Amino acid sequence: MESATGRVFWDDFEVTMVEHPVVQRDSYYPFGLQHDGGFNRVTSFKNDFTYNGKELQDELGLEWLDYGWRMLYPVLGRFFNIDPSAENYLSWTHIIT
Repeated sequence: MESATGRVFWDDFEVTMVEHPVVQRDSYYPFGLQHDGGFNRVTSFKNDFTYNGKELQDELGLEWLDYGWRMLYPVLGRFFNIDPSAENYLSWTHIIT
């Protein structure tokens, strides 16, 4: 059996790039530490508002999340300052004496 070889021509051939609708996808551990393998489209802008919609503070390399009056360190899942409203909700805490 003989194969046919030859040239192929197209008139008005057009290639278009269609981007996927997903701009960013992130996966997190329970306290906000990001899993590896997140997705950011090459054409997207940097998004600082990620886990729970809180802003990532990375100016000093601390990688804390800004929760308003408190800063969360997602590696440990801990806040590093006292809640300023803690005295208003003493009935919610369990004090061991």
